[in-house]
Amino acid sequence: LLDDIDFQWDMLDQWNDKYQELVEFKKKHGHLRAEYRSSLYVWQEVQRRKRSGTGGCIPHTDEQIRLLDDIDFQWDMLDQWNDKYQELVEFKKKHGHFNAERNSSL
Repeated sequence: LLDDIDFQWDMLDQWNDKYQELVEFKKKHGHLRAEYRSSLYVWQEVQRRKRSGTGGCIPHTDEQIRLLDDIDFQWDMLDQWNDKYQELVEFKKKHGHFNAERNSSL
């Protein structure tokens, strides 16, 4: 019965499926910032916990770390915050204000 509903027996298959979803998201949007609390956002948070060894998560394989690094996955959200801050500083220098378009990456 579980096979009839495409139950995923292998956790690695689930990880690979979500990773591919993240890769496609980046291709489409040019970044990895999924909507807050979306399944992709939650998955990224789990990956950060797995890397840090917190939350009782099974650690990443070396291959998983390499794959995430290859797409510039942000392991540390403080780094992402600092990157966005620098973008905002550059925007202000260029435009003289902080009124970015609603669909902007800022």
